[in-house]
Amino acid sequence: SGDAEQIQAGLDAVKAAGAAAKPIVPTLNSLLKQGSSTALLTQIIQATSKLEDPSSSAAIAPYVRHRVPAVRQAAAKALAHTKGADAIKALRRGLRSRDPVVRGVAAGALGSLGAKEALPDLFRAFDHNVGEAAVSIGQLCDAESCSQFLKRIGKVPFDIITSGLDQMLFRPATNMS
Repeated sequence: SGDAEQIQAGLDAVKAAGAAAKPIVPTLNSLLKQGSSTALLTQIIQATSKLEDPSSSAAIAPYVRHRVPAVRQAAAKALAHTKGADAIKALRRGLRSRDPVVRGVAAGALGSLGAKEALPDLFRAFDHNVGEAAVSIGQLCDAESCSQFLKRIGKVPFDIITSGLDQMLFRPATNMS
């Protein structure tokens, strides 16, 4: 349907149905590739994120650079749920966004997605005052990169450093030597 009210009703049904709505993923991805009004785009992105399907990451990824902040931010948040290589790639680009919310969401999502390949980007973001990167660095670092992080003690506000240290200290022993 091209009717915004019908689309909105459908999106509300998708959000309510959760995993049972998985068969609609290709339709949502198609809607994202076509584009829509700003308000509807945000709703489509949010509904798609609820389904947590990695195939949606490629359709959502371009919206991290959208001209409207609400769309950019919804896209970054959604990629944390859809996961996959496309999500990680877009979130790594999101670390360089002019939008501080997108940078923060991207930094946090990369850690929760276990994107160890993003550590160099996270360090760059951290050094450019993206404090949320500290948590992800703490979740992902190995002995060498944890040591690099520790060298920043005294140069960064203590509360930001401790958010990364907490992640390091409370990781399972199997994740860190």
